[in-house]
Amino acid sequence: MLVEEIKGVLDNASLVGSSQNFDYLENESLLKVQKLNPENCSLNNGEGINFTFNNKDVLVIKGKSGIGKTSVFESILGMKNYSGTVAFSKNLAHLPTNQIFAYVPQFPMLLGETIRECLTIGLENIPSDDELRQILSDIGFRKISDEEDILERQVVDAAEIISGGEIQKIAILHALFRRPKLMLLDEPTSAMDKASSESMIQLIPNYCESLIVISHDNKWDKFATQHLHVS
Repeated sequence: MLVEEIKGVLDNASLVGSSQNFDYLENESLLKVQKLNPENCSLNNGEGINFTFNNKDVLVIKGKSGIGKTSVFESILGMKNYSGTVAFSKNLAHLPTNQIFAYVPQFPMLLGETIRECLTIGLENIPSDDELRQILSDIGFRKISDEEDILERQVVDAAEIISGGEIQKIAILHALFRRPKLMLLDEPTSAMDKASSESMIQLIPNYCESLIVISHDNKWDKFATQHLHVS
């Protein structure tokens, strides 16, 4: 798929224009979830999940594999039907959704043919090449040879050239560069080695301070302002 075609995939709809009937909060909270049960899920013995999320909160969600944690994200994002209530700050209502949310699934798809394209596609404010190279180096990317420009590395045959952990890093960086109000990360460091995951966890709050993270990685716990267990 060409970069020009991919740009058409990027969603600029507002919450008001969403097919989901979201509610809006009059107080200062960014997000409030009450008795949420995604379609075909019965979480916490059918009572659903509840949390209030404020600006600069870091919520870490845990629970056994397959219980429905990803479905919670999909419900919040309007990608999945649900029972219960999802309410956003009224100040977000008319913003394009790609300025509100950044969502990185556990197995992200890269949009672009080179690392540079994957990092910058759809961005209004594009970091310089030197900035991109430095950030990549900081989170563990290494050049294949002295002559290689890492930004020009092809990702079309990603399975052969780029590891699963590197795919996660690129997808997270692209999401961070959008400077969203709220970032949702699903097992964001699951394919990374220990050093890379620590570097990424340290980097993320520099770009987005409001995070909801699904992770079994206990390194997130020291940043958490809230914990939620899903059963």
